[in-house]
This record gives sequence, C-alpha cells and structure tokens, in this order.
Amino acid sequence: MVQKGAGMTNIYLSRIELENFRTFGSFGLDVPAAPGLTLLVGTNGLGKSSFFDGLEWCLTGEIRRFSEHLTRAIKEKDYLTRRDAEENSHRVSLRFSRGENFTRSASLIPSAEAILGLLKTDKWGPIADLGTYLAFTHFLGQAAQQRFTSRDRGEQWESLKGPSGIDRLEEVRSALRGAPTRNAFRRRLDEQQRVVDDLASALTAWQDATARLARLRSAADAAGEYSGASLESRIRDVQDRVASIAGNGISTDGAAGEQIIALRQAISEETTRIQERQAELVPFDSLIQRHIALKVASDPEGSSRQNARQALVAATDALSRAETARSEIQGRLETEATRLREFETILEGLISSRNDIEQIASLEARLAAVGREHDAVSSAVSARRQDVVSADSLLSADRTRRADLAGLSAAVTTAQRLVDRASDLARLEREHQLKLDESASAAVAAGGARANTERLRLEEAQVQAEILDGARLLEEARLRASEITSAVARIASHLSEHEEACPVCSTPFEPGILKRLAQNAASERDAVLAPLEAAQAGRTARAAEIARDLTAYADLVAAAEAAESAAAASKTQAEEARRALATSLGIDVVGDLAAAARQRHSDAVAALARLNATIESEASNVATAQANRDVAVAEIQRFTSELSALTQTRAEFEASLRRHRDDLAAAGRTSTSIDELDRGAEETNRSVALTRERRSEIESELAGALAIETTERQRVAESEAELKRADAAIDAAGRDLQAVEERWSRGGLPGRPDGAVLDEARETLVRKAAELATLLTDVGELAAANEAAARHQDLAELVTWMNEQGGEHGADDPSQHEGELQRRHKAAVDARQLTESTQSAVNAYTERLKKEAEDFSTQFLVPLNDLIDDYNRALLSTPGESIRFNAAHNVDRTKFDMGLRYRDQLDEALYNTTLPPQIVLSEGQMAANGFSILCAASTAYPWSNWRALLLDDPLQHNDIIHAAAFVDVMRNLVQLQGYQLIMSSHDRAEGEFFARKFDAANLPCTVVALTAPSKDGVKFDPPRYNTAARALINERIAQTG
Repeated sequence: MVQKGAGMTNIYLSRIELENFRTFGSFGLDVPAAPGLTLLVGTNGLGKSSFFDGLEWCLTGEIRRFSEHLTRAIKEKDYLTRRDAEENSHRVSLRFSRGENFTRSASLIPSAEAILGLLKTDKWGPIADLGTYLAFTHFLGQAAQQRFTSRDRGEQWESLKGPSGIDRLEEVRSALRGAPTRNAFRRRLDEQQRVVDDLASALTAWQDATARLARLRSAADAAGEYSGASLESRIRDVQDRVASIAGNGISTDGAAGEQIIALRQAISEETTRIQERQAELVPFDSLIQRHIALKVASDPEGSSRQNARQALVAATDALSRAETARSEIQGRLETEATRLREFETILEGLISSRNDIEQIASLEARLAAVGREHDAVSSAVSARRQDVVSADSLLSADRTRRADLAGLSAAVTTAQRLVDRASDLARLEREHQLKLDESASAAVAAGGARANTERLRLEEAQVQAEILDGARLLEEARLRASEITSAVARIASHLSEHEEACPVCSTPFEPGILKRLAQNAASERDAVLAPLEAAQAGRTARAAEIARDLTAYADLVAAAEAAESAAAASKTQAEEARRALATSLGIDVVGDLAAAARQRHSDAVAALARLNATIESEASNVATAQANRDVAVAEIQRFTSELSALTQTRAEFEASLRRHRDDLAAAGRTSTSIDELDRGAEETNRSVALTRERRSEIESELAGALAIETTERQRVAESEAELKRADAAIDAAGRDLQAVEERWSRGGLPGRPDGAVLDEARETLVRKAAELATLLTDVGELAAANEAAARHQDLAELVTWMNEQGGEHGADDPSQHEGELQRRHKAAVDARQLTESTQSAVNAYTERLKKEAEDFSTQFLVPLNDLIDDYNRALLSTPGESIRFNAAHNVDRTKFDMGLRYRDQLDEALYNTTLPPQIVLSEGQMAANGFSILCAASTAYPWSNWRALLLDDPLQHNDIIHAAAFVDVMRNLVQLQGYQLIMSSHDRAEGEFFARKFDAANLPCTVVALTAPSKDGVKFDPPRYNTAARALINERIAQTG
C-alpha cells in the first residue's frame, strides 16, 4: 500500500536500543521503517515513560520533564543509569531508515548538527533549539508540565516563533525598537541636547559679559583712581578701636571688603550684646528689695517657731494622762470578759449533754425498725433466687439443643460437599477418557510423522550438499565471468565507433562493428550464469520446503507427547480425587462413592429436621421461663440495692449512737438526768446575764476614755504640724535668699545685691553704646571707598576672562567671538535634528514591522486555531470549548497568550473568552486540547523529514477523547500523511483494540508488551508484528542480508 505524504525525503525510525537506561536492562526493538504504529503496552510503573525519555534524551541530550528538579549536584548516573547496573553504563541508540545511527551514553555524545541535518528539511530555516521543536510537534508526555497548555507563557511563545517563521521578524523588531536601541537613541539625543544647551549658555554668558564690560568701564571712568594703602590703614585703626570696646580681637584676614563686613558685623554684635545686657539689668531693682525681706524670714530664732514648740509640749502631757486612764479601764473589761467566757462554756456543755441523751433514745428506736425491715427483704431475695434456678434449668436444656442444631447444620454442609466432590470425580473420570482417546489419535499421527522425518532428513542432507557444490560452481562462474567481462569492457572502453582493426589480433572489421561486438561480449556473462543461478535457487527453495515439513512433523510428535502427558495427568488427578473422597466417607475406594455420599447427606438432613421439630415444640416453655427469670433477676437486683441501703443506714445509726454515748462519758454525765441538766443550765444563765451587765458598764467608761485620748492625740498632731510648717517656712526663706544671691552673681554683678553697684554697671553700658555708634559711621565711609576699588578689580577680571574665552583681543572686539558661538550652536542644533529624523525613520519602519507581525495572527495563528478546532471535533466527546492562541503586538515585542473559543456562536458572545483556559477547563479538557494542539502543530509545520508522533499513554485518565475517534485519526495520519506513530498504553485491551484497527486497514503495527520488573531490567515479550509489519521487516532483512 502506498501512503500519501510518504515522499522520497521522509525518514523513519528502524531500530531502538536501550541499555541500562532507567528501568530497562538490555532492550532492542526493530520497527518497520515506514508509516505505521509501534505500540508499547504494560501496567504503570514498568517503564513506558522511560522508553520515551530515552528517545528524547538520545535526540536532544535532555529530558524536559526532569529539568525543574535537576541541580548541579545531581548527575546523569543518579537518575538515568538503571539501579544495580554499572555506574554510567546507560546507553540509547536510534537507527533511521537512511542508515544513520545515533548513540548517546555517558561517554558518547552524537553530533547535534548531524541529528538536526537528518531531521530538518532543506526548505526550513535555521533551528536554534531542536528540543523545543520536538516538544511542540512530536512528543506528548504523561506529565502535566510536558503538555503545551501547561508550559510557561514565554516557553509557549518560543515554541511557536520558530515553526511560524516570525522569530527573525521578532529579532529585527527587538533590535530596532528594543531597549538597547531606544537607550542608544536617548543617550545620543541627551548628549547632543547637552552640547546645544552648553553652547546656548556660553552664547548667553558672552552676551551678558559684553554688556557688563560696558557698564564697569563707565563706572570706573566716573570713580577715578584710588589708594589701596590708605584704605588698609583706616581699616586697621577702626579694628583696634572696636577690639578695645568688645574685649576680643577682630579678624584681619581676607580682602578689604571682607574685613569691612567683619567690622560691621562685630559692631552690630557688640551693640546687640549691650542692649541685651541693659535689658538683663532691669529685673535687678526688685531683686534688691526681695533680698532684704528674705533675710528677716530665714531667722531660726523667730517668734512663730517658739510659740509652736510650747504648744506641742502642753499637748503631749495631756495625751499621756488620757492613755493611762484608758489602760486601767481596759484591764477591768478583760477580767469580766474572761468570767463571761467561762460561764458560756459551762452552759454549752449542759446543752450538748441534754441533746446527746435525746439522740440516744431516738437512735435506739430507729435501729430496731431497720433490723426488722432488713430481715423481710432478705427473705424475699431467697425466694426470687429459687425462681431463677428453676428457669435456668429449662434454658440450659434449650441451649444444648441449639448447640446440637449448629453441629447438625455443619454435618449437612459437609455431606453436601461430599456429594459435590462425587460429581467432580465423575467429571474427572469422563475427561480422562476423552484425553485417552485424543492421545491414541495423536500417537497414530506421530508414528507416520516419525517415519517421514527420517526420510526427509536424508533428503535434507543430500540437498544441503548439492547447495554447497552449486554455490562453489556458481562462485567460480561469477569470478570467471567477472574477469572476462572486465577485460572486454576495458578493451571496449578504448574502442571508438570508427575502429576497423582489433587491437589484440589485428583482424579487420567494418567501422562500428568492432565496438558493438565488444559490448555484446561484455553482456554475455548473464547467459552463462543464469542456468547455474536458477538451479541454485531451486535447491534453496527445496531446502526451505524440507525445513517446513520437518517442523510440521516435529509439531505432530510434540503434540502426541503432550497428549500422552495430559492423559496421564488426568488419570492421576481422577485417582487422587477418588482416594480422597473414599477417605472422607470411610469406605473402600472401589465402592459406590456417589451413593454413599448421597446416603450420608440424607441421614444428616433427617436428624436436623427432628431436632428442629423438638426446638419448635419447646419454644413457648422456654420463652415463659426466660420471662420469669428476667422478672426474678430484676427483683433480686432491686432487693439487693434495698439491703445495701438498709445496711448502710444501720451502720450510720450505730456510729451516731456510739458518738453520743462517748460525748456523755467524756462530760461525766452518764447517769445525769435531763431535769438536773435543765436546773444547772438555768443557774448558769443567771450568772451569764449579771456578767454581761457589768461588762456593758465598763465598756461605756472605756468609750469615754478613748474619746478623750483621741482628742488629745489630735491636739499633739496639730502642734507637730504647726512646728513643721514653721521650720519649712524658715528653710524655704533660706533657699530663696540663696537663690537671690546666686541670681545676682549670675547677672555679672559683684558682692551681694546693692543699688550702688547696679547704677555703676548701667552707666558703663551707655558709654560703650555711644562709642560704637561713632565707629559704625566710620565703617560706612570705609565701605564706600572699598566699593570703588571693587569695581576696578571686577573690570580687570572680566577683561581677563573675555580674552581667555574669545582670544587675545576678545574684550576689545566681543562681536567676533559671539559670531563663532552662534555658528557652533546652529551646527549642534542641526546635528540633533538629524538624529531625531533618524529615530523617526526607525520608528516608522518598526511600525511597518509591527503590521507584518500583526499579519502573523491572520497568516499563522488563525489557521492553527482552525486546525485545533478540527482535531477537537474529530477527537473529543465534548468539543464545545477549544483553546485559541492570541498574539498582542507592540512596536518592540509580541505578547503571546491563550484564550477560549466556543463552537456555539451564542456561547462565544455570552461567555468571557479572555479568561485563562487553565481556570475554566478541567484537567481532562486541558489534556485533550494539548493533544489536539500537538496534532495541529505537527501537521501545520512540516519542518521535519521524520513525520512522527511519540505519544506516552495519551488516553490515560482522559475520557474526554473517544478511543474509537482517536484510533481513526491516528490511522488517517498514517495512511494519508505517512506518519510513524510510537505510542504506549497501560491498558492491554486498549492496545489490542488499536492493533486490530490497524490490522484491519492493512497498516503496519508492532506490539511490545512489558510484563514485569526485575533486577536485570523490565521483562518484555518478543515484539508481535502484524502481516504488513512482518512483510516490511522481512524485506529489510532480505535487503541487508
């Protein structure tokens, strides 16, 4: 079958080898080098994903799903070399249909250029990252991060740029309008603007200097000449006079103007200090008066303190007398209180004894009643216990019958199993007879096969000998024909169409005849070799036919031996079953085991029926006994609780009785009567009343004495407070006096406060202020003289600066330098305008490139989005939502994003299509869209000579994709587009479904089953090729063999 799209430039994978790679030990697989399906099936964890990791690693040198987890500390041997294998022994080899073989290991790295040169078509542009292209158009992994829809937005855009052809345009746009270009333009414009600004400033400064030169020359002519020595002498004189008044030196450093400023500042500061000092002296007039008053108030021998001390002595004597009287009354009160407590104690003892006698009589009566009630309840408990014993007898008999019932039920079950085993024994004996018949038939066929095998082996030996002889003869004939043909061909190569004589024997020929004869002789070797080759081919075909017949006869012999073994095994199984059943029944092995089993089962069923009838007849009696027993047990429990309560009550009464008797004995009133106790209590009450009356009188006397004491104590406190206030006033006056004297000293005045000293200080300040006013007038005259000198100095400095800027005669002719500055300023402005024009041109060009980038959405993304929709409609069971690619274009870059697209136009208008698909679609829908994107990208970008899809269990956990639709699409890709599919599945049934579909379409299909993990690597069955795949494999073997 010829597939559309399988052009001459296409390549296909022909062999895969994995050595100690992850879960694989030594794994080799030949696949048909043509469009078709290679399917790897096995449960999860055996290594299906590792198989695809090996393909990706061999082609790109990395495994993308591990990239986020790898660090520099993790080496390839840590995660690629199979456990228990030699370190760094992992290796993957891939062979393609053109003969190219790529092997990658820890020590061997294939050429990236060679791989890219093989995979990329000549018409496609440069490819920077082969792994990105393969991940976008070839590989579909199980991990979510391997899907296109789960990658980072930047990585998605990088995957699309190359295949779409927009990467070069993006590179140009970034170069022309990127940050480096913008920064370069900005720096250039800033520098040029700085030059323009500097020249404009220089031109303005020159024009200002020209005007200032004219003003200074006019002022100098008006002021005339001046003497610098005279000015300095006058300044020093004023400085000395100011220093004598201020009391400190005046700075003589700097120019005359600076010295004049210093003089003016010194005079101003000194004048300010004099004014401040005059203001400071104003409060000192009142300070003198306050000093006189405080001196009198601070005298410690004043009259106020003496009066306070005498009042305190009198109050202290009165308090002492009041305390003595109060102490004597308290003594009498304590004596009466002691007598009262003694009488009250006697009275309490009499009352307590009377109460004990009454309680003893009451407790003795109550103890007798509790004893009688206890005896009655004990009799009721005994009667109820007898009822329980009678009921337990009936219930025990019922439990015994029910235990026997369980045993009989088990016996019936066991007997039924024996009946079933007897049926199995009959089936085994029938199967044994069938196997005996089959063994006899197979033995007859095997006898004929053995006879024919001997004959065929003799014929095979003869044919093999003829093949060896024929091969030797054929090789000799080929050698001779090759030598003759080579010699004749060499002669013919030296002959022309016009040769007339043989160069060997000089025989004459017509022109052209000699060359034609040489050419015919060179081609006659086929006529000699053909019979030999035909005979050899016949012998080879006969040898193959004999080999097939021998294989068929060997199969017959093996079948007979297997049938004989099966018959013997069935016989053994039947005999063992008979012996086991006879042992269980306890009879001889040759007896009728089935009848014995049925009889045992019948006896067990009858006994079970009889026991059930007995249990049913006694059911009412058992129920009545159980009810009576429950009532009796409940009453026993109630009576027992009552007995416990009565026992506890009697114990409490007895304890109380003992306690009251002990109290009477301790008080010595065991034989005293209640009347005697009442008379003693009456006498004691009278004594208590008299004592309380006397105590009340004494308490009244004590209250009066305490009142007097309190009054005298208050007088003492008041006298002490008055004395303290007098002392505090003297101390305060002393402190104020000291503060006044300190304030006088801080004011800079000598001695203690005195009016004469204050008047003398004020007169000194007035005299200094007058002298400073005269000096300030002299300083003004000095400033005027200095101003004239400064104008002459400014004129000289300005002339020097203009000559430096404009040349030797710049000050004489300022217009010449001004013209030069104007010319340079205009040139700088023109240069900046040229740069701005260049930037505008670049911006205009990038705008045009932006328009071309925007066309990318129409030329590329829209068709790709349509393809994604087509695949979704073909594959998904719910194709309502699809992922749509969008590109927002700026002048220097393109921002890529994914959006939603609804098939229904109403849904498209109602729902928000700008939301990220990741927050709207389920994980299953995202995975299904990821598969549709892979198919769309693979068919939309024919960048590779290897049209292939490598799908790692694409339908696992994904019921969004319909399996039948999936296999139809894959089959169409193989049949119509020439795709080579390499796929895995965790479901064997699913794998068989795929294989049947491809086999029905006569498309090559290879199935490899991974069976189990092992210490030496995952175990796998040999590859299973369908008819189309086997034909391609045999064809390749024939071509290479």
